[in-house]
Amino acid sequence: MHSRTAGVLVILGAGACVQLGSEEPLPGTSTTLETLPGNDVGCEREADAALLASCTAGVQAVVAGISHSDLDAALEAAADGDTVWVCPGVHEAELWIDDRTLDLAAIDPQAETVLSGADTHRVLTLLHSTVSLDGLTIAHGNTTEGTAKGELANFGGGMLVVDSAVDVTCSTLRDNVASIEGGALYAVGSAVRMVDSALTDNAHGALHFNGDLSPSEAVTFDASRILAPRMELVLTRVTIEGSAPLEAPHIHVDTPLWFELGTDAATMKEPPRALLEDVDLLNNTTRFVTALLSGSDIELTRVRVEGNTGLGHWSAGMQVSSTGPTVLSDLEILDNTGNPDKLMEWPIGSALQLGLWTHDVTLAGAHIEGNEGQWGPISVERRGAWDPDTHTPTLRASDLDVFGNAAWDASAAVLELSTRGNPHPMGLELETSDFGSGATSNGADVAVRWEGTEIETVEPTDVISL
Repeated sequence: MHSRTAGVLVILGAGACVQLGSEEPLPGTSTTLETLPGNDVGCEREADAALLASCTAGVQAVVAGISHSDLDAALEAAADGDTVWVCPGVHEAELWIDDRTLDLAAIDPQAETVLSGADTHRVLTLLHSTVSLDGLTIAHGNTTEGTAKGELANFGGGMLVVDSAVDVTCSTLRDNVASIEGGALYAVGSAVRMVDSALTDNAHGALHFNGDLSPSEAVTFDASRILAPRMELVLTRVTIEGSAPLEAPHIHVDTPLWFELGTDAATMKEPPRALLEDVDLLNNTTRFVTALLSGSDIELTRVRVEGNTGLGHWSAGMQVSSTGPTVLSDLEILDNTGNPDKLMEWPIGSALQLGLWTHDVTLAGAHIEGNEGQWGPISVERRGAWDPDTHTPTLRASDLDVFGNAAWDASAAVLELSTRGNPHPMGLELETSDFGSGATSNGADVAVRWEGTEIETVEPTDVISL
């Protein structure tokens, strides 16, 4: 029989105590979240008949009613605030937009409108600009030989975004490759917003967001002139699928979705944030994790991580570690598989890895099933330092359905909590959660463990000293 643990409060750390709620039996099978549908890229905007009529033979774009046979010429002719209307078809492009405010849009979003790097160069570079993309496909960009113009030549196979604000709507980034990071898109010091879009079949990661102001010695800029009102990654109804690593010697980070705070965050008035809603990460392959989000303000709603494969020492699941408010709700983490030949010395959740720094993390609703790795499905690690008299960062978890996972290590726990030697306390609240008949259905030794010690479910009035 499945059981739920209700009314649980745990404070973990040196000299701390644990208070746990009683078990409440549940009849029948566990309650799970409804499976999220795939995010189909689409756009309701209809083609402009007059603009479409301008797309005669040899015409690639239209700006302010004037037809252009070359996209570079169209960009040169456009004034700030103009829309560069791109004709249907496949157009080889190596576009460079610096200190501009422009819109690039497909005239007919229902037709294929491809900006191609021809597998030899990056498609689009944005510097100090505000740009929107609508209805376009960015494809076959390639920076494996450092052939892109300017600095960061090995980053961002499809797009490089530096100190800019970019809105991507109803668009696809596919079949791009970078030798270092960001096969589809690499962003630094920017605001990136994507809606109703997809990143598919990109190599060496798909989307890499770097919160640093100065990503290299050759690229520096003043925080006071950042165009984006706030560095942020906002994904709404976005699918990241089919990302894969490159073969050696390209050994840099190949994570399909990477969001990092950056070392310059402390100097900013508003540090970077990540807001994801209705996002799917499907069938990717990585030597690290499928998604890593390490920032100051993270909110994930209805995110699905499914069918991904990990080749490295970590897992194929998701890692979230935030120094600011973090809210995760209605997650689905399903059927992700690690590498049995790459093992870790410390517990790493095969589905979800959480890092607690200075703020609480709320995990409200998750369906975690069918994941396979060395350790159990969930791990929580205490990180950083803070004054315990001020606040004890706590994981507040509720409505978790965790079952049918597999662990290769016989000593694994379904929920593993550790400090890895950190002396500061951490907290756990666990309510109305179903571990699917406990440890056995998850291939684990125990259900919940703190620093190698099993935490047993007891009556609410009981107190266990650790």
